[in-house]
Amino acid sequence: MQNHFAALTAGLTVISETDSPVSITTLPAAANLPDALLAATSAAGEAQQVAQWQDVFGRYANPHPESSTETLANAERFRALQSALAAQLHNLQGWRIGEVQVTACVAGQAPNGDWVVVYCQLVET
Repeated sequence: MQNHFAALTAGLTVISETDSPVSITTLPAAANLPDALLAATSAAGEAQQVAQWQDVFGRYANPHPESSTETLANAERFRALQSALAAQLHNLQGWRIGEVQVTACVAGQAPNGDWVVVYCQLVET
């Protein structure tokens, strides 16, 4: 399953000040999700804010219609990623860790119970 999501995220970036790549990792089913997310994304020690999972990448999946061609093409890939997450994972959760330097995460459980985590780094000023 991770290979499928790796293919969907290959070369996918959040077009912003940082042009951060979208990454993927897996965590064992028994992981304490908040703590494991902090460790897996190198965001330990920062504040956590739970968000609706669809909103984590929402503005990248639905940009302004007059955005650049690159942004609009990227949006199609984010929508495909969101569709795959919804179709193949359950117990989906959205996480935003940090305030200015933000790690944005969507975590969902695979059929075997392991967590699949899709995340990126954002700078919000």
